[in-house]
Amino acid sequence: MGINLIPETITNAAKQFNEASHATSQASNLTHIDALNSATQVSGLQGLAQGHANVLSGQEGSAYQVLKNYADQLQWVADNLNATTNALTTTDTTLRNQLDTVTTTISTTPGDTHAGATIADSTHHFPTRPDTTITPFNFPPPIAHAETSLTWLANALATTNTGAFSSAEHTWHNLANTLTTVINDVRQAASNLAANNQRPLGINSQTPW
Repeated sequence: MGINLIPETITNAAKQFNEASHATSQASNLTHIDALNSATQVSGLQGLAQGHANVLSGQEGSAYQVLKNYADQLQWVADNLNATTNALTTTDTTLRNQLDTVTTTISTTPGDTHAGATIADSTHHFPTRPDTTITPFNFPPPIAHAETSLTWLANALATTNTGAFSSAEHTWHNLANTLTTVINDVRQAASNLAANNQRPLGINSQTPW
């Protein structure tokens, strides 16, 4: 089965994956909400706030770590597509030059089809895929306990930074909207790549989606 490739479509797909990688990387920077860690002193509510702060930008498995991982994966796909285009176009040029050399040799020395013909060596390197391991996130349930007095509880509630909670909510919505756009762009890039090319060196089979 032959290979039908349009280098321009592969290059365009690489640009789309590269843009998706940057968008995902920028989204990961939205996860840092330091105010959430100290938003309240009320037990239970405090644990909930700190838990959300951690799930956004804290330990392994947090939204930040996952987004960073996917940004690296998208960049890897983009780099491999560019490497594929370079390898295919270079190979095509090399083969054409070799055929021209052989044709010229045959026409000038018909008795020796190998005289004067040389085969050039070319090595192409493809980027190594980043680690795809995503550690599950541990979200311990918040624990509420009795406060010292109703007065203390009232004061603690009154000084709670509700803006930090609103900011966290907006962050989740923004992340969801950004990633929805990224997913649609990646699917469109993959669709265009598949529609215009056949057997692009197995790259599609290695992508994580």
